[in-house]
Amino acid sequence: MRLLPTLLLAAGLTAAASAQSNTGSVVASGDANVATIDQSGNIVNTASIVQSGDNNTASQTQGAAPGFLPPIFFDATVDQSGDRNTVTQTQGNPFGNPNFGDTDSRVNAVQSGDDNSAEQTQTNSGCCTGGLNTSDLTVDQSGNNNTSVQNQYTLNWVGVQVNSGTVIQTGDDNTAEQQQEDNSTKTALIDQSGAFNTAFQGQDGNNNPAAGSLDASATQSGDMNDVSQLQIVASNAVGPVVQVATADQSGNNNVLYQELNHFVGSPFGNATHTATATQTGDDNDGTQVIGLLGGASPADASMSLDQSGDRNVSTQIQQSVNYGGGFSFSSASVSQTGDDNTASQTQDDLGDIEASITQAGTFNSATQYQDAESFEGDLDATISQAGTGNVATQDQRVDDRPGVATFAIHSADLTQDGTMNTSSQIQSGNGGHTSIATQIGDMNTFSIMQSGTLGHTSTHTQMGTNNNTTIVQN
Repeated sequence: MRLLPTLLLAAGLTAAASAQSNTGSVVASGDANVATIDQSGNIVNTASIVQSGDNNTASQTQGAAPGFLPPIFFDATVDQSGDRNTVTQTQGNPFGNPNFGDTDSRVNAVQSGDDNSAEQTQTNSGCCTGGLNTSDLTVDQSGNNNTSVQNQYTLNWVGVQVNSGTVIQTGDDNTAEQQQEDNSTKTALIDQSGAFNTAFQGQDGNNNPAAGSLDASATQSGDMNDVSQLQIVASNAVGPVVQVATADQSGNNNVLYQELNHFVGSPFGNATHTATATQTGDDNDGTQVIGLLGGASPADASMSLDQSGDRNVSTQIQQSVNYGGGFSFSSASVSQTGDDNTASQTQDDLGDIEASITQAGTFNSATQYQDAESFEGDLDATISQAGTGNVATQDQRVDDRPGVATFAIHSADLTQDGTMNTSSQIQSGNGGHTSIATQIGDMNTFSIMQSGTLGHTSTHTQMGTNNNTTIVQN
C-alpha cells in the first residue's frame, strides 16, 4: 500500500499513512491553518509541510511498528514564515526484536518571524539494533521571541547510536533548549546572534552501560545572553567516557555556566572531561564545574576560560567525592585581559592537579585553592599578573593524617609585574612545599606561610622600592 497525499491551500489538513513507504506533503498559505501528518512504516517515511502566514500549526508524527527490520528512513521537514506559528515533530523507533541494518531519522524545521515555537522529539527504545542508528534534529529560526526545544531519548542496549541536535537563532529574546538522554554518542550545537537570548544544553549517559561521548557546543553573539551546559554520566557507564563542553560568547553582560559530572561506578576504561569557554566583552560571568563521584576509573579533567574585557568574573571548580581512582589528573586555566577582573579556582581531592591564572590589566584579583585531604597527589599552582593594584592568593593544603600525600610535591609559583601589587601564599600539611615568587615594581607586598612535616623552600625576588616581604616556616 502506498499513499501519496498532496493538499494545497486548506485551512485544516490531515494525512495519515501506514505502509512500507510513505510520502506526505502539505502546502498552505494564510492564517490559522492546521496541518497534520501521521506516518508509520518500516522502509521510507517522508513528510513535508510548508505554511506562510500567522498563527499556523504544523504537526508531524513518524514511527515504525515494533519488530520492523531496518533499514528505516524517516525524514520530516517544516517551513513556516510568519508570526506566532507552532511546529511539533515526533519520531519514534520501538525496536521489539533483534534488528540488523541501519536506521536514519531526520527532522528539520525553519521558522521566520516573531513569537514562533518549535518542538522536536526523537525516541528509540527496545533492544538490539545491529546497525548504525542515526538521529538528527535541526531548527533554524530568524526573528524575536522564538522558542526551540529538542529532545532525544535512546534506550537501545546493543548497537551504535549517534544523536545530533542543532539550533540556529537570529534575533533577540530567543530561547533554545536541547536535551539528549541515555546511551549513544551525542552532539548538541546552539548558535544564537542577538540580545537577551538563552541557551540550555543537557546531556546524560544514564540507563545504559554504553554512555558514548557527550559533546555540547554553544555560540552567542550579543549582549545580555545566557548559556548553560550540563553533562552527566551514570554510575553504570563503562568507559571510555568522553565529555566535551565548548562555549563562545561575544558581547557584554553575558553569563556562562558549564558543569560536567561523572558518577564513576566501574573500574574499567578511562574518563575524559573537557570544558572550554571564551568570553569577549565587559561585565561577563563565567563558571565551570567538573565533578567525579565515587568509583575507581582513571580520569582526566581539564577546563579553560579566556576572558577579554573589563569587570569580568571567572569561577572554576574541580571536585571529587569518595573518589578512589587509580590515577587522576586535573588542570584548570584562566586568562583575563582587561581591568577589574576576578578569577578564582578550586581543586579538591583529584590526585595530581594543576591550576594557572594569567591576568593583564589593573586592579585584578586571582585566587587559587588546592587540597588533597583524601586523595593524594602533586599540587601545582601558578599566577601571573601584569599591571597595577593586583591581588594574588594561593592556598595549598593536605591532610596531616599519616600516609596521606606524604611524598607529594606542592608547588606555588607567582609573578607580578607592576606597582602596588599584593600576594599571599599558604602551604600546609604533608608533603614537600616549594614556593617561587617574583615581584617587579614599587610598593609591592608579599607574604608566605609554610607548615608541615617535610621541608619547605621559599624563594622570593623583589625588584623596586618600598617593597615588603614576610616568610613564615614551621
